[in-house]
Amino acid sequence: MKKFGIRFRSQSIFCTGDIQSAKQYGEIAVIEPIGDFEICWSPKCHDLIEIEDYPWMSIEEFIIENEYQIGNLQKAIKSCNEIMLFCEKYKVVSYE
Repeated sequence: MKKFGIRFRSQSIFCTGDIQSAKQYGEIAVIEPIGDFEICWSPKCHDLIEIEDYPWMSIEEFIIENEYQIGNLQKAIKSCNEIMLFCEKYKVVSYE
């Protein structure tokens, strides 16, 4: 994920627009970045962990094949796929 200039897998907060998926990990919350932020997401891949199903592909090939991209938060949320959020500060608000 360094292709984008940020190490998203090791320096991000993992989010999703899919409430049911988020419930599998614990309490639901809304994450609001404070200040500048970047997101990385794929319109094709629900979770980057899916790369384990393709051992013959390099990470770079997987990223290209699944159209990982930076930005477009609303589209990322609507995709219901994993969103990697990189920011210095953020606010957590209870979902309910």
